[in-house]
Amino acid sequence: MQPTMVQRPWIGIGEGTLTVHSAKVRMATGTILRDSITDADREQDRQNGFIRLVGETANATKVGFARFVVNQIPPEMGAGVTERAWPLVTRDFQVCDDFYGAHAPSRLKCPIPAGAKSFSVVGSNEGSRLAKYVLFIDGKQVYDSGVTGIAVIKVDVPAKASLLELVADPAEWEGYDHTYWRYPRYHAVTQEKITDKMLDGRPGPLKFAIVSYAGTVTRNRPAIDALKSVPVHFRDAQPCDEFLFAHAPSIVTYQVPEGMSRFTAIGYNVRSHHVKYEVWADAKRIYESPQAGIVPIDVKLPSDTKTIELKINDLGDFHDDFSMWCYPRLHRR
Repeated sequence: MQPTMVQRPWIGIGEGTLTVHSAKVRMATGTILRDSITDADREQDRQNGFIRLVGETANATKVGFARFVVNQIPPEMGAGVTERAWPLVTRDFQVCDDFYGAHAPSRLKCPIPAGAKSFSVVGSNEGSRLAKYVLFIDGKQVYDSGVTGIAVIKVDVPAKASLLELVADPAEWEGYDHTYWRYPRYHAVTQEKITDKMLDGRPGPLKFAIVSYAGTVTRNRPAIDALKSVPVHFRDAQPCDEFLFAHAPSIVTYQVPEGMSRFTAIGYNVRSHHVKYEVWADAKRIYESPQAGIVPIDVKLPSDTKTIELKINDLGDFHDDFSMWCYPRLHRR
């Protein structure tokens, strides 16, 4: 059966929650497959000095669960999982550098400083993407995101208000609800005057300081100790359209054309955070990541490398190791 063209919601950051745009994709075997790379695309890539492995045929594949697929999530993962498992990361991503981690369910309380007219924060959950973000001011609910992965939140602060509460509600199930409150900011202007730059700008004179919380809270560290990477910057949490899905433990092998001297990718596993990414050249390991998470990979290949093996080590437990190689590329330099 030939794939059919459909319109798929394309997820992007927007005000209040994720906005939806439209993008043409092809449906294949019950899941989403973006348009394949054409011969003209390959030729242009080579002229630019790189090869996208998503457009190449793997010599051999071995995965710990489901199937090896390209630019899609295996349909056997389940309809509810397919969209939530889609990797959200740009190729040149930055990590978030100002956040509180509080695994749902959690409640953070913070005094409202004098002069504050509004408050902004980005709530996020890269694991299950099923949490809700709820704000209270002096005991009155002023915001509810609904169930979402990322919510960009702006609210006005009433005059003489004294206490802000940030609630991460697990909504359906608290497994993998690694929730974060990114760039919490009070502002001396009303919420409609909060510009895009102010969302992650400097805190300024109106400080954010937690006075109490329910559960464990972290500051600029993973939400729980078992997680080995911090969240990406919310502007860089965009749908990846170039990835290999290879549930750990897995091995994927490609030929290396003459002249290619470098390999880059992003190892991506935001469910278990319990894998290591390895790169092997002609059966010799040349790179091993720390336990990940999300990890950028940039490794030089030995001269005259003929094959490259991309291995994902499950560290003895493959449970929910939804592991991917995002933007896997070979480079001439």
